[in-house]
Amino acid sequence: MKKNILIIYYSQSGQMREIQENLVSNIDANIYWAQIKPVNPFPFPWNSRAFFDAMPESVKLIPSEIETLDIDTSVNYDLVILGFPVWFLSPAIPFTSFLKSPQAKNILNNKPVVTVIGSRNMWIAAQEDVKKMLVDVNANLVGNIVLRDRAQNLISVVTIVHWLFSGLKTKYKGIFPKPGVSDKDIKECVRFGENITDSLLKDDFTNLQSDLLKNGAVDYLIDIASMELKAKRIFNIWANIILNKEKKNKRDKWVTIFKYYLFAVIILLSPIVSILVYLTYPLFFPFIVRKKRYYTSCRLK
Repeated sequence: MKKNILIIYYSQSGQMREIQENLVSNIDANIYWAQIKPVNPFPFPWNSRAFFDAMPESVKLIPSEIETLDIDTSVNYDLVILGFPVWFLSPAIPFTSFLKSPQAKNILNNKPVVTVIGSRNMWIAAQEDVKKMLVDVNANLVGNIVLRDRAQNLISVVTIVHWLFSGLKTKYKGIFPKPGVSDKDIKECVRFGENITDSLLKDDFTNLQSDLLKNGAVDYLIDIASMELKAKRIFNIWANIILNKEKKNKRDKWVTIFKYYLFAVIILLSPIVSILVYLTYPLFFPFIVRKKRYYTSCRLK
């Protein structure tokens, strides 16, 4: 008898849908799809104000209203695959909204779950948030797959901004590479379907994440990871400030200040941090190895 896989995802641009379609294209199972849809959709392409204004709620995991997902609850799903993009080092607001909904508790309760992340290059903090929310709905995280933009950090900032604000996944000025996850990586994620199939057939997901890691499912960059974990703490401070200023009708002003702060930090400080991380790598090698082992796993501290 064929296994049943439920795919729940959120995507603005369509990239996550494309990733998921390739992931399961060679899996011999009944595939059920459910797209997360906000009642008030976020714009795509974005405008600058709307994009940066989404930061506080993204970081503080504040849900917004979403439509009830059309899911056949009479089916016994053997696996649930969750796909989401990363906003401001956090899960996208609509995805958070689903995980915090009563429907998520009903659908994900005691179910094995594989998460699939589409990001620029920072995903660790978002996945930690998702791990905690999955625990809250009694889901069992058994695998994680990360697809990221492989361009150098500062270059990917330029290309992603071009994509987000124009809606065009094209080379910027004909010089910069295409933004987002590459077509090659999207097509090749079909290989992870083989790992998922093996676990499905055995009814045993114990070794799925280790098998996925051997297959290159997670690309852990030590300098980016170091920057990200520090930045998430700072983002939390900014989110609190902006939400507090909202009561005084000063939210727009502080969102604008945050925008310029963010660009300044990315352009001026991130290259320095990367250099320092690699210069001190031998000194912190055991610590880095432990961090990598944890963040690439499905465990939650």
